Amino acid sequence: MRNPFYAFLVIILITGLLKQSNAQPYNFSDETHPDFSINPDFINKDGIQFNLLLLDKNKKSLIPAEETRRQYQIIQWLSGLNENSEKAGSYYLLSTKVAFLSPLRTDYYSAERITDPGFIQASMQDYKIEALGANHFKVEGTFFSPSFQFLLKVYNTENQDPEIASILTFLEQHQPNLGRPDKVVVQKNYNYGRVLMHKTTENSMAITLYYPWQNQKTLIVNYTFNLLHNIPPKFLGGPESLQNEMKAGISKIAESHKNTENHRQLTKNNHR
Repeated sequence: MRNPFYAFLVIILITGLLKQSNAQPYNFSDETHPDFSINPDFINKDGIQFNLLLLDKNKKSLIPAEETRRQYQIIQWLSGLNENSEKAGSYYLLSTKVAFLSPLRTDYYSAERITDPGFIQASMQDYKIEALGANHFKVEGTFFSPSFQFLLKVYNTENQDPEIASILTFLEQHQPNLGRPDKVVVQKNYNYGRVLMHKTTENSMAITLYYPWQNQKTLIVNYTFNLLHNIPPKFLGGPESLQNEMKAGISKIAESHKNTENHRQLTKNNHR
């Protein structure tokens, strides 16, 4: 739910064993469908629009209690972009969509900044990041979260890159009022480690969209798709605890990027 912002949000979203955040929770709007329309009045007041769909290994909906056809269409599209989607019957399927504002302009999120190891590390202070190659990174796990590797690719939509043609077509159908985003970031996460000797995630991916917004801000819209081995058991709060922990993590990220002093810290080695 992050690239400085959102490509790395998924790093927090997909662990399934989030540490509780100390950040004050934002005002969340729990959206019924993943193709929800952006609510400008709500977003402009630091609101966060949020949708989550969780299916069990038999593709029965756990969150929400009863899935709709529209929700399943979204998860089908996301799974089609995931290399291991043919194995989906072996995993819980988790998809999310989140939208909120960054106080920074879209040109702040350059490809160089998004993929800079120093910037990534500054954005993820609770984790150790190691650069393995061009746009290829490793995240060291903690007691509560697994280690994993991820690849980042940043697309400038002015270039009409054929690699993201299907993403842009989908957005035109499901998010027509926003037009075309300035940038699309695709993050693929794999090679997950274990937590307390248990597997948590097989792999996951995130698509992050950057839209120019009013008063030189940026609207961040993020989709994730995750193949999970396990979800929190009932005695730890069940699937609903996963949803609550995600919201806490999203609040912490949104708050960190509202703080002007934090912006300077994140960018002190990335002068333009």
